[in-house]
Amino acid sequence: MSINFFLYIVERYFDFSNNAFIIYSNNTLNNSAQRYIFKCFYNKENYNYNKFKFYKEIQKNMFMSEFMKNEFINNFNKIQRFYHIINKFVFLYKYKKSKILVDCDLCLNKLDINHNLTFCLYQGNNKYLFNINEIVKTITTSLINSPLFFSEPLVSKNPYNNIPLSKSTLYNIYFTLQRKNIKIHELFYKFFLQNFDLTNFKKFNEHLIREYAIDNYIKNSPDDILYNVILSMIIEYNKIVYKNDRFKFCFNFPKDKIILAFKPFINLFYRSKYSLIKTIKIISTKYLFANLLRFKKINICFGRKMYKIETRYINFVKKTRTILFYYDTFNKINLKEASFLESHLLCDEENIDILLGSNTYYYTNNIDYSESGNNNLYYPIQENNDTEYEEDIDEEEDIDEEEDIDEEEDIDEEEDIDEENSIS
Repeated sequence: MSINFFLYIVERYFDFSNNAFIIYSNNTLNNSAQRYIFKCFYNKENYNYNKFKFYKEIQKNMFMSEFMKNEFINNFNKIQRFYHIINKFVFLYKYKKSKILVDCDLCLNKLDINHNLTFCLYQGNNKYLFNINEIVKTITTSLINSPLFFSEPLVSKNPYNNIPLSKSTLYNIYFTLQRKNIKIHELFYKFFLQNFDLTNFKKFNEHLIREYAIDNYIKNSPDDILYNVILSMIIEYNKIVYKNDRFKFCFNFPKDKIILAFKPFINLFYRSKYSLIKTIKIISTKYLFANLLRFKKINICFGRKMYKIETRYINFVKKTRTILFYYDTFNKINLKEASFLESHLLCDEENIDILLGSNTYYYTNNIDYSESGNNNLYYPIQENNDTEYEEDIDEEEDIDEEEDIDEEEDIDEEEDIDEENSIS
């Protein structure tokens, strides 16, 4: 249905030979004037003219009387009403006759069209069933799209045929969520407030998109990328603290342990560098360096190579050997927060410094400019200088094992001899 059908209704509406659309009015002159007004809209020069724009122009026309304007409104409303009735009838007919092309969710689970969480998308004379949460996630993923953290929202599309969702479909999804009391994603709500205008959405919500893009990037990045990000974060930290408070990890320290320990700090690190909200950027910087310092103070041995001398007795003979291991246990950092029952009474923007304590001064006045040109001093991974010592330890362990084996063999031989003597 388009403007062509609307024009067809206008033509038939003012055709007096058609009894179904005859106008019952005693004012023939006014009827002629109304026919002339709509004839201007029907003119070929205005064939693709917007009907609502035409409606506004008639209302603003100073040369028309109020009576003629009211008659125009009545006629326009009747035509518009009939137009929507036919539109709805045609849509319902096509909808009922259409086939369900996809009846599974994105995890290939069967969906029931009558289920409370099932959304039926009608597109291209076919039906596509979605879990309502999955299609909202698809839309928000398109809105969050930010290569290199530059916001570039994408058009929301049907994942099965790559056809963009119509604006009416977006409204249907939003009001379905609202009607079923399902929590609406913040970005989707902002998109709705902009009347699903992608340009305005980006213009007025770029700062919010950046925040979600950071979370999305950290969540979906592989461990290799996160590991490099953590090293960059620690290098920046090492540049602004005392030497004793710098992080140093042994050469072969497991990467997965480093990622496990420092992944919670990556969010603060990225917000301190890329957030478009100045307050969040400043606060994230304070939280980041203060918490890294507290982590270092609490887990001072984390990342070190440890040597342990183990003593054992074999046949009443004292044996010692050196065991190499990595200190990979750590205590998590939990930042102090205001009491839950009192947090509604506090609104102090500066209380973060009080919560963090005296550690916050480290990142403001401890930069050693004499070492600022040598980045190797701040690199957290130490060089492998203990190879020879480790080889010696391995040789000692091999020797101990050989001695243990020899002693066990001697013991077995002695037991065999004793058994033979007893038998004889």
